[in-house]
Amino acid sequence: MEEPPPESALAGLCSDCAHARKLETKIGATIYLCGLASREPRLPKFPRLPTIACFGYVKQSRQGP
Repeated sequence: MEEPPPESALAGLCSDCAHARKLETKIGATIYLCGLASREPRLPKFPRLPTIACFGYVKQSRQGP
């Protein structure tokens, strides 16, 4: 059985962006909501995936235990 691709391959930059929020639709699809889009009209609210370039991208910091 083939392994699914990693999330970063499917979503691109959105997978670890501090502004992105991962959502699941009623039919089980995964989408990303850009929190920066509400303040920056040049950015789409729901970016096309995989996102390979974005001027608003900020890598999410990982908080350890």
